[in-house]
Amino acid sequence: MSLQFVHSHDALHPHSAAIWALAVTPSADVLTASLDGTLALYTSSVTQSTSGFPKDEDIPSDAQELDAGARIRTWPAHPLAWVSLSVTANPTRSEGSDESDVSRRALVNSIAGTTMLVDYTSGEVLGTKNIGEKQSGPGTSSGYAEPAWSVSLASDGKTYASTGGSGSVTIHSAIPSSSSAKSDSMEEGFGSRLADIPTGRVKFGMFVDHCPTDDNKVAMSNETGQVFILDVEKATVSTSWASHAMPVRSLGWSGDGNLIMSASDDRRLVLHDARVSTTSSSSAVAHLTGHALPVLSVALSPGDGRLALSGSRDGTVRVWDVGMRKSVGVVREGKPVWGVAWRPVGNVSSNMEDGLTSSATGGFGGIGGTGASGFVTGGEEGLVRWYRGAGQV
Repeated sequence: MSLQFVHSHDALHPHSAAIWALAVTPSADVLTASLDGTLALYTSSVTQSTSGFPKDEDIPSDAQELDAGARIRTWPAHPLAWVSLSVTANPTRSEGSDESDVSRRALVNSIAGTTMLVDYTSGEVLGTKNIGEKQSGPGTSSGYAEPAWSVSLASDGKTYASTGGSGSVTIHSAIPSSSSAKSDSMEEGFGSRLADIPTGRVKFGMFVDHCPTDDNKVAMSNETGQVFILDVEKATVSTSWASHAMPVRSLGWSGDGNLIMSASDDRRLVLHDARVSTTSSSSAVAHLTGHALPVLSVALSPGDGRLALSGSRDGTVRVWDVGMRKSVGVVREGKPVWGVAWRPVGNVSSNMEDGLTSSATGGFGGIGGTGASGFVTGGEEGLVRWYRGAGQV
């Protein structure tokens, strides 16, 4: 089997430096975090501009129409590069906060550890945690804590996870400091430290990501090639794998939370069954090879993870059939690809919450019933590119 993908369009206003992270929002727009210090929001299709209108206000019919790939909003540039970006996956209602507010939130982190929470619809900055601020709570020393490198926002919008130099995972409050939803345990507001979970390995944490179906599960990878799944409630490591011999730069969960794929500098992708509790490399479901240089980014298709998407320093994007353990599509961009993300069809997460599976419904729609209509990429050129599967719109 092979899959054909068509280049749909490019961003109309590229970044001036590399894109190091990108994410597709629940509304199908694309957020990008760049080496040029800017966070930007792009529209995926022809749409009306919502910029300048309050989020609860009807948009006038004569509002400016934006072309596909237009930049909707740019946040003021940070003096240092943004390196990590997270949006709420399968947003769930948080007590005391509006569900739609949670689904509009994004978290971004700088190369030096500054973390910022934004409402990407209104453009409002909801919270900022700056490097050098005195902190209290788990994992601090003399009132200070290590800077974060990678961050992940929980689906309920209450907390976020971070990792960095110590190799541990820290859980922080993601409640805006001015929010009435602030609880006693989060009285310091955004960025306050709630828990610090050691992995037993003091190796640099490269990537952290919440399970899309269970905020109590957080996956983390490190510079020596290990992957951990942590239980947030118990503050322990529940599973660890040593499937790589080099840094793991990216992780991708399947939409049902059963599978997780790791992308490494060793040029390999490894798929694990996240339901298996083990501390070895024997639980690997699949090893995928084909990239000529380190793999920088990975994403599993939003339904049941039947397809995988990877971006590499070799300038290619590969689409993999996970069941067949082989590459079924290649796109050649020519420059390192730091970020990849699937574009979902409809609301795949709500289908899964209703108990609808691909076998019961004949698929989630999209490419091969995977729930994806195409994908987006970002990389060294600072340009977002949209691709669609043949026959998709």
